[in-house]
Parts: sequence; C-alpha cells; structure tokens
Amino acid sequence: MECTIHWLPGTGMGFVAQTGSGHLITMDGAVDGGGNNLAPRPMETLLAGTGGCTAYDVVLMLQRGRHDVQGCQVKVHADRADHDPKVFTRIHMHFVVTGRKLAAAAVERAIAMSHEKYCSASIMLAKTARITTEFEIVESAFAQQRQLVQRAQVGLVVNDQQAGVRGWAQGRVNGFVSWGSGVKQHPVAARVPCAPPPLGAC
Repeated sequence: MECTIHWLPGTGMGFVAQTGSGHLITMDGAVDGGGNNLAPRPMETLLAGTGGCTAYDVVLMLQRGRHDVQGCQVKVHADRADHDPKVFTRIHMHFVVTGRKLAAAAVERAIAMSHEKYCSASIMLAKTARITTEFEIVESAFAQQRQLVQRAQVGLVVNDQQAGVRGWAQGRVNGFVSWGSGVKQHPVAARVPCAPPPLGAC
C-alpha cells in the first residue's frame, strides 16, 4: 500500500493525497493553523478511514451470514490528548444498522469481530485510544410495509359488524421498532494479522 501527498502552496495548508488505488483525497487545515478550512483535517481523514474500515467489516460479515442488512451508519466521536503529540485517547463508535429481522446477537458479534480481529485501523488506534462501541438496529420501513402487505394478502380483515363494512387492516410505520444496544470495550490483541480478502481488505 502506498500514498503520495502533494502540498498545494496556493491554498495555504491544502494537500492532495494520491492513493495507490488511483484515487485523490483533499485535506486542509484550520484557519488558525494557516489553512482555509476547505477540506477535512488530516486527523479527521484518519478517523473517517477508521469508521469506514469497521463499517466495511460489519456489513460484509452480516452479508456473509445471510442477514438482510440494508444500511449501516457509524457515528464516531474521538477525544485527543491536550499536548503534542495530540493522539486519540478515546474513540466511541455508535452503529446504526438497518435491515429486516436483524438479530442483535449477530450485529454485536460482527462489531466485536471487527474490533478484535479484522479492522486494521481500529486495532492500530487502540494502541493509544480506549475504543468503545454501541449499536442500534432499525427495522427498515420497506420491510415493515412489505410485512403489512403480506398480512393483508393472507386475509387480515377487520369487520365492522354494525356498519357492515369490511376493510383491510392498516398499519403505520413510525420510527424504530427494534433496538439493541450496549456499550462495550473490546480487548484488542497486539499485531493481529489481517484476514484473507475481502474481510479486512479495507
């Protein structure tokens, strides 16, 4: 893996990184640090990469387990040391996983496996930072609506005896219908080898 970083003098403290896979990433600094705040900070890019790496693992493991996962969001919050080098000292990741009939145990296991074995980025950052995770599971609106249609099709009928009105049962989807959570700190083994592609391939 390789990466070439180019300084853009005309921007103050703007940089463009060219990755070995042929992509460009733009970075900039804060105004009080000589930049123009035109792009993410380098440390923000590092944090975003970590979130992307673990989300990659979680989605892939759920897919391999034939779970109907339809969305994955990771909200990452990090604290840094007060003095140089201002390394990350605490990182908390909140996963919001959307799908149909997702088992909390399966999501929890995927997150744990990512942080204990597969996610190279979080395992490296765990050398200086305490990493914690929590998750919630959201039943997809599409899945809920499909369930209502299926129930109607098999004859979920509401009869109004007095008015002689026969109507289909109607449901309304609103909000979160399943939830699994729990803040966990996962022990991270030193120098855990990356799994064969594509798991850990981020």
